[in-house]
Amino acid sequence: MKKFFTLIAMTLITMGASAQTITFDETGVKAAGSVNELTLGDDNFKVALVGGSKASVSEKSLTYKIDASSEAENFKYQWSPGGGITKLSGERSVTITVAKAGALYIYSRSGGSDDRAFSVIQNNATILAGISYNGKVVEENYYKAYKVDVAAGTINITAESAINFSGFKFIASDGGSSEGDEGSGETTTVASWDKETVNGGTWSAVGTAVISGYTGKIHTNKDVVKCMTFPNSAWAKATTDATENSFLNYVKVEGEFKRGDVVTIQPYTAMSTADFTGGSKYATVILYDAEGKVIKDMTGSTASTLTVTDGHEEADEPKEFSYTLENEFTALCFGRQGNARINIIKIEIARAKSATAIQAVKTQQVNDGVMYNLSGQKVNKSYKGVVIINGKKMLNK
Repeated sequence: MKKFFTLIAMTLITMGASAQTITFDETGVKAAGSVNELTLGDDNFKVALVGGSKASVSEKSLTYKIDASSEAENFKYQWSPGGGITKLSGERSVTITVAKAGALYIYSRSGGSDDRAFSVIQNNATILAGISYNGKVVEENYYKAYKVDVAAGTINITAESAINFSGFKFIASDGGSSEGDEGSGETTTVASWDKETVNGGTWSAVGTAVISGYTGKIHTNKDVVKCMTFPNSAWAKATTDATENSFLNYVKVEGEFKRGDVVTIQPYTAMSTADFTGGSKYATVILYDAEGKVIKDMTGSTASTLTVTDGHEEADEPKEFSYTLENEFTALCFGRQGNARINIIKIEIARAKSATAIQAVKTQQVNDGVMYNLSGQKVNKSYKGVVIINGKKMLNK
């Protein structure tokens, strides 16, 4: 099959972020119409698509979420291969290669009027079986996106019927570039609070937040556990656009936190069945930096995302919520928003053993020959150091 064209896509990355995102918005792709073969990405994260004569790139604005607590991601164009796709090179196929282990995100929808299944295969094993939905049937009118952990190497996506792709995202397991050694994937605890057992970090509470001496009930209100708590009065701010020093009640942990560290919390909330079903109350845990600027809404601002006790009993263990840091911090703060008490059983901050500190400035060469740093600012060409050009390291003297 004659190759139509190959495009090395720019990695869409923001200051401090480690995600590499591939979309079909680039000039030359979105205007291509029918395409036979398409390769996007670089040596760290590459997606090769073979579509046959029916493949096309078309404008289709779509919004995806992993779940109700995740952030929305928007895509304007999609690739539509038509028919089924196979795991081997053939008339239609999707092959993804990554240089490191990490998390792969897949944004797809059905290519027809019905919901359609697909599989993600690596090393001859199915590591994810998902559904590409025909309609916006997940939460809040968002299409379902999928996240799957992958090893370094080749991944294939298969489907018996047509599904359309809006994009792919990859985050290396160490939270940084997917260049260099693969690492063991093992993690170590940087700081944790678990039922008053403290491991690393300097912990303190401000305002009405309580770290020590508080207990709550879980498992249909039968089991008593020690937990930190944010009472009803522990308002930080009514919205998630906090500015410096605008939050008053929080738990702070000081340490050396790097990009790629994974923050995990295990909270639950206490509210009545009437409040839960009627939606009159909500509670969420917000992660802030030391100045009170929002880093992440950890749990989402709806009550249904949290395990609920007190009149709306659940027998299961409270849900866990995780977030991967995209910058370095000397302190992290956990604050509560909403109008119902939140109790937290566990907070853990873990680091992959291969994680490293962020480079102060990292540059990449783009098609016009001008270099930019990660914030999009032009960098003087006299900059000395390692420059990445078409996925290869070069010494710029």
